[in-house]
Amino acid sequence: MKNMSILVRGLSVVALGSLLCMQSGCLLVAAGAATGATVAYVAGDLHSTVDASPQRVAEAAERAMAALEISVISTASSSIDARVVGRTARDNKLTVSAKSSSAKFSQLTIRAGTFGDDALQARLLEEIRVQLTPAQLTRGQLTPGQISAEASAEVGKTPSTQPALAGEQP
Repeated sequence: MKNMSILVRGLSVVALGSLLCMQSGCLLVAAGAATGATVAYVAGDLHSTVDASPQRVAEAAERAMAALEISVISTASSSIDARVVGRTARDNKLTVSAKSSSAKFSQLTIRAGTFGDDALQARLLEEIRVQLTPAQLTRGQLTPGQISAEASAEVGKTPSTQPALAGEQP
């Protein structure tokens, strides 16, 4: 009888140990799945640095979303950071976040959906950069088109500070 009691206890310990091992395997699989989703979520962000304050980035992001016909859901900005959230016609969530990285530059992050959409994120970044350009032009910078137009107007002209070469008409 004593041997039977030891045998029952031993089998109980083995059964309990087996049950714990099987459950920890499920926990590891669940933990692995959660980690994979987190890695995909982090990897789906588009990062860029822009020459603008977070407030200007938020304003440009709103104009960019309007230009792309994306509904702006919410906007919040300060001199330190900004966040603009929008939704596409297919109800994909777009989030634009900006964080001041210096007095002049901001770190921009764009996320489309849960896992990211590279094409949509890149298109929105391109439009945000276009929307930031007019403010730069008011500070005296020229667009590539304006530069080439001015350069072609100068072709064939002899600067007034240099004498004309023999045979050239002034």
